[in-house]
Amino acid sequence: MSEVRDTTRQGEAFFHLDLKASALLVIDMQNAFLEPGAMLEVSSGRDIIPNVAKVIAHCRYMKVPIIWIQLDSSAPYGGLLLDKYPLLRDKKVLYKGTHSFKLFEDVPQPRKGDFHIVKHKYDAFQGTDLNTLLRNVGVDTLIITGVTTNCCCESTARSAFEHDYKVAFTSDATAAFEEKLHEATLGSIRELFGRVLTVDDVIAELKEDEFEQYEY
Repeated sequence: MSEVRDTTRQGEAFFHLDLKASALLVIDMQNAFLEPGAMLEVSSGRDIIPNVAKVIAHCRYMKVPIIWIQLDSSAPYGGLLLDKYPLLRDKKVLYKGTHSFKLFEDVPQPRKGDFHIVKHKYDAFQGTDLNTLLRNVGVDTLIITGVTTNCCCESTARSAFEHDYKVAFTSDATAAFEEKLHEATLGSIRELFGRVLTVDDVIAELKEDEFEQYEY
């Protein structure tokens, strides 16, 4: 097993962020997860807002597509999610059109030119037009931010890899209910599904790519 892991680590930097082929996913930064006292509150999710804002601002400046992902669990689309967590149905949490569905006000809000995907499952590819959108805008690399690390972010990252997208998973712009869950996902992504980068790493690589384009 140690030999396999050593070999895997050699591929940790198996791609470099390409300015012209990357997109930023901002996953589920909604009131249901980020508002103090919310039923699904991820308190550490509020701690990552400055880093999420930082990478959003940089991507806007560099004209990297920004795709906002929001979870709509409303019946009947929520399916088994509503059976596993009946309080979502009873209290209409994460139902499109409700306060809980909306983006948290402290998060930078979408602007004209951004893209928006509403999903009904953890995986942002499942039953949505995300794959079609990415192919049409020429993207082959996804920068993952948002909540929760081990659920919707990880599910989307795994699916992205299976769709042959390169995955850049941010360690400091994703958050989970517990730190151990956050760290476990980072380990899985690093070993099997992509690269784990800080927001500063992402920004540095995108800047390097810009300089390379104008090298003479």
